[in-house]
Amino acid sequence: MRQRLHILLLAVSLIFAVGATATFALSVGDEPEVKIVNASQVYYPATVKKGDKFSKPAVLVSMTVFDSIDEWKEIKRRKLTKGDAEYHLLLKAANDKFNCALKKVRQASSYDIVAETGAIDCRNCDAAEITQAVIDQLPS
Repeated sequence: MRQRLHILLLAVSLIFAVGATATFALSVGDEPEVKIVNASQVYYPATVKKGDKFSKPAVLVSMTVFDSIDEWKEIKRRKLTKGDAEYHLLLKAANDKFNCALKKVRQASSYDIVAETGAIDCRNCDAAEITQAVIDQLPS
């Protein structure tokens, strides 16, 4: 009788250990992982350090946003180039509007990384597509 109880306790302990290990392995493997493919196209955070972990990523197509900004439209309409003084003034205004709208969307939804579409690779998570949300937040 005592030997059966010992075997039963051993079996229960073994089942618990295997189950706990499997649960741990699943929870570790299910953690969101964001790999940065092109750091120059990460808009937030401003600097990314090795080992940074992100759990709520977002992506956007910046040219689609810029195509909705009046100053950018003016640059295109007038075919201004980097050699034109007005180009830089209008581009600065367009960048300010882009950054302001992006910040509003990022803070409202607590995104911890925002990048150009294709600049990050997500595993075990989905990056929110926020292009239209940023356009909607552009100042008029």
